[in-house]
Parts: sequence; structure tokens; C-alpha cells
Amino acid sequence: MAIAGFPPFAGFFSKDEILWNVFASHHGNKIVWIIGAIAALCTAFYMFRLVYLTFFGKFRGTHEQEHHLHESPKTMTVPLMILGGLSVIGGWIGIPKLLSGGSIPNFFHDFLEPAVSKYGHAEVGHYSNATEFSLMGLSVLIAVIGWFLARSMFRELKKDLPDPAKYTGIQKLLWNKYWVDEIYDTIIVRPLKYLSTNIFLNISDKKIIDGFADGSASGWRKVSSLFSNLQTGNIQAYGFYMIVGIAVAVMVALYVF
Repeated sequence: MAIAGFPPFAGFFSKDEILWNVFASHHGNKIVWIIGAIAALCTAFYMFRLVYLTFFGKFRGTHEQEHHLHESPKTMTVPLMILGGLSVIGGWIGIPKLLSGGSIPNFFHDFLEPAVSKYGHAEVGHYSNATEFSLMGLSVLIAVIGWFLARSMFRELKKDLPDPAKYTGIQKLLWNKYWVDEIYDTIIVRPLKYLSTNIFLNISDKKIIDGFADGSASGWRKVSSLFSNLQTGNIQAYGFYMIVGIAVAVMVALYVF
């Protein structure tokens, strides 16, 4: 009821204030108001569609799924109770002056005023209270229409929901969510996977980075093997190396100095 925009729930106040300012503000636009009203109608429709498909009619899952149905744990139900309570009373912290006559301050508006005042005020045009009341009533009527549309279509399904594979036209478009996921997968996900696998993994990581690391390790292994061959354990060989080393050092010293 709150999300659909029924008074006196919180969603009604937020929806009505948005629609009214879009209609009456100097920065508003009547076409945008129509779009917002259609969006409000769709919101009411799909929320009550959700309610009727979930809680009315026969269970559409398997017998095993039905056998295991149970209430959610307290970690879920308690926050939902709090949100449900706030959806009933939350809108009253932003009650418009038209309904309160100015006797009840609009706490939400006053709280945000310092933050948004630097961007200028959305001054409302010169419209009568009757106009605002009429638009308010129209927004409620839109919510009622959405509710009754959903109720007439989904409260008592005369037959099972159609197979999505048989959808055509607008039904197919809506069921596939305008193919946004498929477009995103094609344009973003697949190219990134290709670059990650074929460029960054196979070339940069395996051939360049791993090649440099493995090549360095292999080179030092070869260098160390040369020095390890000198470690024979033969005292005479060590003595020979010392003599050769001293001779080389003397020759270098004589040559330098």
C-alpha cells in the first residue's frame, strides 16, 4: 500500500510531492508529470500483482516445495516489522502544507533545506489549492486503478500462467526485460572476459610476467651451478684455486699501480 502510493502511508506523500512539484514548479514539465503518473500506475500494478501471485490462488510450486514452506526467521521478520511501521508513520514527517494548513511543520523539508538551498528553490507556480487537491486525488485514483487492474488479472487465475517461451511482441519484450542483461553481457561482460583470458592471462601473465620470473630463476640456477662445480671437496684443488687467485690479484695490482 505504501509503495503503491495510498494515503496515509509514506509512499503517498513522497509520490504526491514529486508529482506536484513536477507539475507546478517553474522547472517542471507537464509531459514529465504524465510520465511520472504512468510510472506510478505501473508501480501500483506490479506491487499488487506481486501480492496476488504470492498470497492468493493455488500454490504453483512442487509438492516438496510446498511441504517446506515456513515463516522467515526473526532476523528477517523483525526488520520488516520496523519498516512496515515506518511506512505507516514515516510520511507524516514530510506532510505538505496543503494538508496541515501550515500548523504542522514539514520536518523533512526543513531538514534538507540547508543542503539544497544553494542550488536554488524550486518555486511553485501560482496554482490554487483546488488544483493541488485535484492532482492529489488523481494520483490516488491512479493507484486505485493499478490495484484493480492487478486484482482483476491475478487475484483468481482461471488458468496457469502462460509459458514464457510462447510470449510474443510486447509480452516477450517485457518478459526479457528489454534484453538489457543480454546487451550488457554482449557489450561489457564477454569482451572483458576475452581480454582477461587471451590478453592479460595468456600473454601478459603467463608469457611476460611468468616468463621473466621463470627466466630469471633459470638464469640464476645456471650461474649457481657453475660455482657449485667448484665445490669439489678436494684440498689440493682449493689450494690451486688460491694460488691462481693470488697470481691474478698480483698481476692486476702490478698492472694498475
